[in-house]
Amino acid sequence: DLESQDPIARQAAEELLRRNDTLSTHLGLQALLLPPPPRMHSVNYARALKAMCENQPANSYKQYWVLIPFDPYGGTGTGGAGAGDGDDSWQLWDSLRHLVDHHPKVNVVLMQTDIKRAVSAASSDSERRTLWAQAELRTKRWISEPVKALWLQVADLDLKEAAEVDIARRVLNPFFHLPKLHVILNSPKNKYHRNEARPS
Repeated sequence: DLESQDPIARQAAEELLRRNDTLSTHLGLQALLLPPPPRMHSVNYARALKAMCENQPANSYKQYWVLIPFDPYGGTGTGGAGAGDGDDSWQLWDSLRHLVDHHPKVNVVLMQTDIKRAVSAASSDSERRTLWAQAELRTKRWISEPVKALWLQVADLDLKEAAEVDIARRVLNPFFHLPKLHVILNSPKNKYHRNEARPS
C-alpha cells in the first residue's frame, strides 16, 4: 500500500511499482494499468505516479492508466469527502489529477459498477427516472476527461430487463463516441471485481 503508515511497507510498494514500470518499458508497452488510489488525497500514490511520468524519456509515448471505480448510480464507498452530489469517483480522480499537476501521461480507466444492483434498488418508475437522470449527469462530466478505457464486468453485460438495458445504454453510449476507447472485460474472479474495486 503506497499510503501505508509503515515506512517499510510503503517503500516496498514503491519499489514494486518501479519494477513494474521498468518491465513495462522494457517490453515496449504503451500503457501501464495501475490500481485505484488507496484513498482520497493519496499523496504518496500521486508522488510515485508523477515521478514515473517525469522519468520517462522525452520521446516516450508511454502512459499511465489509473483504475477509478465508476458508480453513476450512487457513491463508490471511497470514504472520502465527496462532492455535494455524492460522486466519490469523480472526487477521487479530481484529487489525483491535481496532485500530479494534470500530467498528460496520466489517464483514466473507469470501472463500471453493477447495473442490475442499481436498477433493483429503484422500486418505482419515479425512482428509476431519478436514477437515469443522475447516471446521465454523472456520465457527462467524464466525457471531457482523459478516459482511455471502460472496465466492464462480464456478468453485468447479460441484461434482460428493459430498465437494465435502458440505463446501460444511457451510461455507456456517450463513451463509445470517444476516440480510440478500449473496453476491458473483467472476470468475476479478478481482484477488482465489484465491491473489491479498492484495495485496503
